[in-house]
Amino acid sequence: MIALLFATCLTAQQARLEGCVVDARSQAVPNATITIVRDGAVIAHTQGDGEGHFVVGRLPQAVLTVRATSQGPCVGAASVDLELRPRAFASVRLMPARRLSGRVLDAEGAAVAGAFVATTPVGAPEFGVLGTACRSDAEGRFVFGTIPFGRNAVRAWRKGAFGIAAEVDGTADVELECRFDDDEPQQRNFELQDATAAQRSAAVLVIGAFAEGSHMPLPPELQRPAPDDTACWRVHGWPWDDEMRARLLLPGGCSDPDEIRVPGDTPDRTKVFHVEPAEVAMVRGVLVGGQCELPGGLPLAIRSALDPDAPWTLGHADRDGSFVLPSPVGRDRVFCLRCLDKHFACAIDASDWSPSEGYRARHRVGFEHHLVLAPAHTVRCTVRQADGAPLQDATIALLSPDLRFMRNRGGRGAPGAARYAEGNGTRDGTCELGGLGLPEGMEFVCRISGPGGFLEQRFVVSGEAVQDLGVLTAGPAATLRGRAVSAAGRPLPGARVRVVDWGSSEHTHVLAADRDGSFVVTGLMPGPCDVQIAGIPGTRQSLTLEAGSQVDVTLK
Repeated sequence: MIALLFATCLTAQQARLEGCVVDARSQAVPNATITIVRDGAVIAHTQGDGEGHFVVGRLPQAVLTVRATSQGPCVGAASVDLELRPRAFASVRLMPARRLSGRVLDAEGAAVAGAFVATTPVGAPEFGVLGTACRSDAEGRFVFGTIPFGRNAVRAWRKGAFGIAAEVDGTADVELECRFDDDEPQQRNFELQDATAAQRSAAVLVIGAFAEGSHMPLPPELQRPAPDDTACWRVHGWPWDDEMRARLLLPGGCSDPDEIRVPGDTPDRTKVFHVEPAEVAMVRGVLVGGQCELPGGLPLAIRSALDPDAPWTLGHADRDGSFVLPSPVGRDRVFCLRCLDKHFACAIDASDWSPSEGYRARHRVGFEHHLVLAPAHTVRCTVRQADGAPLQDATIALLSPDLRFMRNRGGRGAPGAARYAEGNGTRDGTCELGGLGLPEGMEFVCRISGPGGFLEQRFVVSGEAVQDLGVLTAGPAATLRGRAVSAAGRPLPGARVRVVDWGSSEHTHVLAADRDGSFVVTGLMPGPCDVQIAGIPGTRQSLTLEAGSQVDVTLK
């Protein structure tokens, strides 16, 4: 029996978002302007308080972008996945910004009204969350009040025209002219073959564009283009410069491949999706209670494990625990399956320490998957700094107790712990992780880090539903103070910096230097650390951080 719920069931529920805004030197930014964006549209806004914190309630359970601006001007953004959880925390780090404005003209120099203009920073894909777009006004003008310093890709599009690709760089405000010519528009085609008439009618193509790995906003006409009568989607007029990713949503079925990527700088192409046979389109399995009895009809969610932007498909198990769900991936591709009942969680597999996000497996035709569930546990504690104040804006993670998992550190093997679950603390120092399938008697390490301190606490899982670790005191964390300069020693305002602290578990920080080329990263774990200007390998430096230390570094 297939029992599916529509994705709109998620959006009908409401979520709460808390967060903080800091600058390039990790100092709180008071009174920042906060906007919440979904699919390019602003759905909520608020203002941060005097300590840089903000709270926004009554949000849809969906993937959202949090954008913050302040005087300077400065801008920052973060992506937050609220799709399957009612509460989340976002830390937004600002970077120096400037103004981009201009006009859109046709080949004769006349103003083009309603043209779609988009821009996104390039050089570090993590900054793609700052991508933004607008439409030109009646005089062909467009204005972006805050784009980051450094390289930014700019695109202009209108129906029936050859798309424009440009780039702006530097720190000064920019006035840009975008002029369409009379060339035939670029065209990338996507076809669906081996489909029934019903499948062709129901199929939806979702398009994404990426400039050097950074997400580039698209106009709605291209995000989900309409097919023609032959089930061919023709994507007209978007510059060849960008990589294009196409994913087919096929209700009750799946395609091969499940995603097509057309590299940037590739001229017109036609790519083909094939409908997989009916037996490939379904993931079959059964819920196993292990040491607990499971009720019938437990709610489930499934999606591709390799695409964090892929939507979840909802359904539920039958009374006997069996389930049949539409596969979000083609054969031999990896999917992720979760139980949405708060009382049960996927039991951890100690052999591979699969993350708490759910059961991960390859889609094999005819295979019956066994999803082992256990009573859900919650790990909770209250964390104080050495002076007794709450450890605010902390990150909490559950790790394996040993370093038997290898990681790739610059082409070298580096031992580390597996990360099973991760979350964020609150302003009062409370840290909590819920929905965990923790076997009784198994040992974990609870690692907590924040601007005001760091600690690792070992514990053995008891038979209680709540693993209360009590009140813990954080020791001093490490701080990295840096400056990015040119080969001649001059500051690089807004330089994009990547910091990886390896400690017991790899953690990456991506940020931009301030107008003086300076940056500060707090709350780092003791141990090895790599820092470099993003995209420039020769600038990497390897450091060793000690608890409570402040290390200075110059990148050039």
